[in-house]
Amino acid sequence: MTTVTGKLTTPGGTLPSNAAVTAVLVDYFNNPVVGFDTTGQAEILSTLLIPVNSDGTWTAQFTPNAQIQLAGGAAQTAWRITEIGAGADGTYWIVVPSGGPFWVGTLRTTLVGGTAPSQVPIQCHDVKKDGEPAASSLCHSPSSAGSGGRASRRNKIWPDLSFNDIAALPPETRPLSNPAVMQRR
Repeated sequence: MTTVTGKLTTPGGTLPSNAAVTAVLVDYFNNPVVGFDTTGQAEILSTLLIPVNSDGTWTAQFTPNAQIQLAGGAAQTAWRITEIGAGADGTYWIVVPSGGPFWVGTLRTTLVGGTAPSQVPIQCHDVKKDGEPAASSLCHSPSSAGSGGRASRRNKIWPDLSFNDIAALPPETRPLSNPAVMQRR
């Protein structure tokens, strides 16, 4: 288990009234899921209600996302954190590594799944500049716009990351598609 900490505060530095923190395991499409802790041999389900101390601090133990598999065997999960207090609330997602303790703000991530699963084939080709050898492989996905459906559009999920950038990411934060077919520089 990994220790994650946080602190709720108002702009004036005081504890918000009615402060609460919850955590829910979700897939990359923000759907709550049952996860299987492959190291602890346990099922992860339901909402974790995290107590908030009188000074606004909170601490919780999380199973690292790299240890969690979904029923279908996929390992793309995140923890959805919701913080409530003083009539306001905020939601963000974290991917928890092994080790710690970690401040929750250093673990924030963006879900790459969007709102619904989509199977979009990606086509790659070498790109040359005049008089230079192929320096990159750009990836495009088909578009129904223009040229009767034969045009393509640049993949926008991870458009500015190179293959080496993606390969350097921790496995639990890599895009859902194979990083080898993403843009190479």
